[in-house]
Amino acid sequence: MRTTLEIEDRVLDRAKRLAAKSGVTLGQLVSEALVSYTSIQARRADAPFHLIVAGDARARAPTPEEIFRAEEDEELQNLRIPGVSPNDHP
Repeated sequence: MRTTLEIEDRVLDRAKRLAAKSGVTLGQLVSEALVSYTSIQARRADAPFHLIVAGDARARAPTPEEIFRAEEDEELQNLRIPGVSPNDHP
């Protein structure tokens, strides 16, 4: 298939030299490069995402309120205020 592309001069010159050195046509070199590039991009797009977690991944996540209370308890415990217990909040 024939098509027209705009390629930077320096990139085209390097590609022509590489094609000549490799004993292939410029069209073959460009086709091979595009196959390689599109294969890499497809693998990147298809790579599964794995979230690394501690503990049981099936366990219930804490609610924002539970997180807030735990942080508040930790802060109160670190402050060591006499007569104030970390669990004193409503």
